[in-house]
Amino acid sequence: MINCPHCGKDNKDGTSFCRGCGKPTGALNQQPAAATRMLDPGTMPVPRPAETQSVNPPPQYQNPSQQPVVQYQPVAAAPQKRKRRIWPVLLISFLLIVAAIVVVGVVLVRKAAVAAENFKEEIKKEIPIPDATTPTTDSVKSYLGDLYYPGSVPQSGLSQGDNRLFRLKTSDSIDKVADYYKSKLTDSTPINKDEDSFTFLFKKDRNTQGLITGKSENGTTEIMLAIGDAPPVPTVPGYPKPPKRR
Repeated sequence: MINCPHCGKDNKDGTSFCRGCGKPTGALNQQPAAATRMLDPGTMPVPRPAETQSVNPPPQYQNPSQQPVVQYQPVAAAPQKRKRRIWPVLLISFLLIVAAIVVVGVVLVRKAAVAAENFKEEIKKEIPIPDATTPTTDSVKSYLGDLYYPGSVPQSGLSQGDNRLFRLKTSDSIDKVADYYKSKLTDSTPINKDEDSFTFLFKKDRNTQGLITGKSENGTTEIMLAIGDAPPVPTVPGYPKPPKRR
């Protein structure tokens, strides 16, 4: 046991500090000195030289101010293709097409109008168009002679070359008018005869031939005389059509 020189508490052997006061007990000084053994130099082991190992030198510190400055150059961006504006091009193309169609249409219409006028002129040359006439009573009497119905009033007629179409109106009955022409025409062929109309095909002389028609309506009898080499056919509604000449 070791007694603490400071407080006198017993401590186990080898205790360096007192368990009571915590101060050194002096146990290190009280341990007996170890015996020193002398070694023979001849028997001492020779130490082997340490193997040399290559050691990488530590990295050297460089001042940031002395470090090379890397300059970064901006990379030029690839040029972007300009977007073509398609709508204006399409609009202009559409307007040009419409204008071309309009121009072609106007030209065609003008050509058609000119062709129509030329066609009319050719038709007039080949087939003369009858001229409307309003003859006087004396001129009708002079031309018709005894074919003029007494007391009748001349109306507008037609003339085409040597052919004439006369229209007369009278208040006499249809039967009286038919009997008058039967008495004046020795070479006549009755085509139609009923209560309100009649039709005669006649030939007065070598140069005078024609067609006489009569129609009664509203107390008035209308007489139509077509005279000439090729007498025109009356086109008044209600009148019977003459037979075709052979």
